[in-house]
Amino acid sequence: MWTWASHFLDISFWQHLLTTVLGVALGIPAALWVDRSIRRHQQRAERGQLIEALSQSLEENLSLVNRLESELSDNRPDPQPTDPLDLMLLNSTSITKYESLDSIRVCQSIDSARYRLTCLDSKLENARKLLGDSNRSALVRAVMQRFNQGCVAQIPDVRSAIESAKRELQELRSGR
Repeated sequence: MWTWASHFLDISFWQHLLTTVLGVALGIPAALWVDRSIRRHQQRAERGQLIEALSQSLEENLSLVNRLESELSDNRPDPQPTDPLDLMLLNSTSITKYESLDSIRVCQSIDSARYRLTCLDSKLENARKLLGDSNRSALVRAVMQRFNQGCVAQIPDVRSAIESAKRELQELRSGR
């Protein structure tokens, strides 16, 4: 006959209860530790990929800016800067980099470069619109000349911001 008293005094009941409690007490913290470890590893990998992608994007834009400067500084009678700057990655990571990079200073440096690139790209877009004008009047040529001078004057600031952001990313990469 089964009674609570006989079950309560049964040694196997206590052994099973004790192993269950110990398993739960040790298993949950161990599982949480493993989960945290996996997430940290994934975050480090994503951070490294983001740093690499941002560095590459800044390098490509620096190359485009240098090419633009040489095109506009050649004193050609009608320079036609048609290549747009590549802002896709810089724009798409504008928020997520603050979560991933853990350095406000680096993020601000990248945002400064992105802002200057965006301003220059806006001027380039306006130039492309003017270049589409088939009736290149004296007024359009004069506007293009002023545009070229404005872009050439803006390029050192853009280059400086990009190089600063690249240095910050390099320091962040080496300090991982």
